[in-house]
Amino acid sequence: MSQRTIKFKATNKIPANLNLSLAQTQSDIYLPNAFSPNGDNINDFFMPIFNCDAVTFFNLQIFDRWGNILFESQNKDKGWNGKYQDVNLNPGVYPFVIEYELHGAGKKVKAGEITLVR
Repeated sequence: MSQRTIKFKATNKIPANLNLSLAQTQSDIYLPNAFSPNGDNINDFFMPIFNCDAVTFFNLQIFDRWGNILFESQNKDKGWNGKYQDVNLNPGVYPFVIEYELHGAGKKVKAGEITLVR
């Protein structure tokens, strides 16, 4: 938490101090928006990055544009390699849903889209 003091003059010419407390929060999960599974070992897999090791439940699903599941994993350390049935998929945008639970917190759901770049 950071704190900053701001001084200002009121319209009645009496100086005053205002103390603001600003809190910077950090998300418990980072979700990339693109990946490039080309075998160079850089961004070859789409997977979330967690800020802690307290993940007690995890489920990742990747879909095609018609809602068919292309990939599913219950292992937070196993990401999607851009393939379906061992065949490279075309570049494009793919919807995903991630369900996860951190120790002591309720289940959370994140949905979005990942861009596959070749």
